[in-house]
Amino acid sequence: MASAGKLKIIILEAKLTHDTEMMGKMDPFVIVETRMQRYRTNTQEDAGKTPAWADEVLEVDVKYIGDDIHFVVMDEEMMSDDLVGECTAKLSAFIGTGGEMDDWWEINYKGKSAGHLHIRSQYEETGETLKDLPAVEDTPPPQLVMANGQVAQKQVVFEQPYYQNP
Repeated sequence: MASAGKLKIIILEAKLTHDTEMMGKMDPFVIVETRMQRYRTNTQEDAGKTPAWADEVLEVDVKYIGDDIHFVVMDEEMMSDDLVGECTAKLSAFIGTGGEMDDWWEINYKGKSAGHLHIRSQYEETGETLKDLPAVEDTPPPQLVMANGQVAQKQVVFEQPYYQNP
């Protein structure tokens, strides 16, 4: 049985190659999803292909380090946000050596590289062990939460949410 813990994720910056804007600069933000949680960074207005986020810590409640974590970079629009790129990895990759990780992660759009996200993380075990996790299909979709802990005013919905089985 794996120990549970808290994973602090800090999305520092991005170097994007996929641009969704015909005119003007993109307004990027990042959504982070795990089994039962969804988090969102603040929008970096007019940041274009090189957004940077400062002092935003997303605290993920880890139940099982073998679960996936999904990062989605979006361009905020008035009516409907545009997908810039995404990547998926195991939570264990973010625990790193000694509970810390600092690395660049490639994101993709339609099977092609869309740029990279610079992510730092810190993991701390809580010591509790978990026997049974609820099945994903048995739980309601999680709310999108901002780094400050407040529920996002605008809920971003994907055609098929990451947290649901196909």
